[in-house]
Formats: sequence, structure tokens, C-alpha cells
Amino acid sequence: NYLTKKLHVARAGKALAGWPDCRMKVSAPSLAVILSTDNRRKVETYAVELFSKGPAAMQPGRHLEAFRDVMLASLLMYFHEMEKTYGHCNSVVKTMVQKANVVDITIKTLRDWGEIIYKDWKLRNSANEKCSGTELERAQLAIEKLVAEAADQNKRNQVLEDKLTKLQANQDLMLRMLESLVVQRAHSPPRKSPRKEDTQSRNKTVVGFTEESCTSLATTATTRESNVTIVSNFATERTLGGTAPARPGPADLL
Repeated sequence: NYLTKKLHVARAGKALAGWPDCRMKVSAPSLAVILSTDNRRKVETYAVELFSKGPAAMQPGRHLEAFRDVMLASLLMYFHEMEKTYGHCNSVVKTMVQKANVVDITIKTLRDWGEIIYKDWKLRNSANEKCSGTELERAQLAIEKLVAEAADQNKRNQVLEDKLTKLQANQDLMLRMLESLVVQRAHSPPRKSPRKEDTQSRNKTVVGFTEESCTSLATTATTRESNVTIVSNFATERTLGGTAPARPGPADLL
């Protein structure tokens, strides 16, 4: 393995990292715990994007690919902590978010992946957390960690079961409402069409109103045209110096 090729370097690294017993096995963070059939390709694409400026040996199929995956798992594991401490202006956090946007990964997904990786990493290294104690005590601590994790998983399962029960109840209610509507529609009387006599009566009313309106408008237009002609002739004779006829009265205008 690339990380443990030189035993003395690995032991020194464990000591510098603060592990209580550098002679014990230490498990590195792993992406395997978050990989699934649905997101495997997306995780791989994110790793390629994030380390696109790194050595070519980190690309898929090269000898540093496993080392790259461990670094990505470590970045994800501490992403939420770095986000809270340094904010999105931090170069590491900013780059992780930008590359995640490229491959359509949300910030919440990065946090969720980091939490899953962290819990898996803690469980696999729980035996090496205390500075002192016998092998039996360390084994007991590891067992306690596993039991706590199992209890937590049971709680999450119970929450999912409760949600599923509520969804099933809502679905049953909707089905009953749909059945009730179908029954009501089946027993309701057929809708009556309008009678032929009523339709003809409404048509006659509309036609009669239209003809009467047109006749009234034509009569009004004829009367106004006659009045304009009389007034125009009267004004012309006065202008030419002729004898002015008597002023037309209301009877003449009509």
C-alpha cells in the first residue's frame, strides 16, 4: 500500500497525527462507505475535477488513484468543520464548492458524505483512541462504539418507518376520496340540455333588438342630414347679398 510502504514513515506520521499508539493499525478515511450504484460515477467525476491540476498519476487507473481517493475522503470528512470555522472564503472550501457545482453536487450532499465518512472512520479506529489501557479495555471501547452506532441506526430506521406509515395513511385516504367521487358521479342524474323553444326565444329577442336599433339609427342620421342642408343654404344666401329668408323655425327644420 502506498500509504504504509515505509513502516518508519507511517509510524512517525501516526505519532505526528496524535495517535496514542503508533504501533497499532490506523485506518484512513475511505470513499467506499458513500459509494453506491447511483452516485459512483458522480463521485469519480468530482474527484477528477477536484484534482485536475494534480499529478497525472492521480488520474483514474494510475498508481496514485487510491491515494487521491483517501485525500478526497479526508477533505469531505472535515468539510463541514472547515466550512463553519473559515467560511466559504477559504480557498479549500471555495474550491470544493465550485467543483461540486460543476458536477451538480449540492453543499448539503458534501456535508452528508463527510458525516458518513467520519462515522465510519471513527468506528474503524475506535480501539486506538485512548492513550492508556489494556487491549481488553480498548476492545471494550470499540464494542461500545459499535453498540452506540447500532442504536443510532435503529433510531433512524424508526423515523423512516414512521414516515412510511404516514405516507401509507395519506395514500389510503386519497384512494377513499377518489372512490367516493366515482360513486357520486355514477349515481348523479344526467345533465339536462336546454329546450329548443328557449333557444329560439332568445334568438328572436336578439334579432328583434338588432333590427329596431338599426332602424332608429337610420332615422336619426336622415334627420341630421336634412338639418345640415337647410342651415347651409341659409348661410349661402346671406353671404351673396340676397334677401334673407325668414329664419327657419322648428317646423321648417323638421
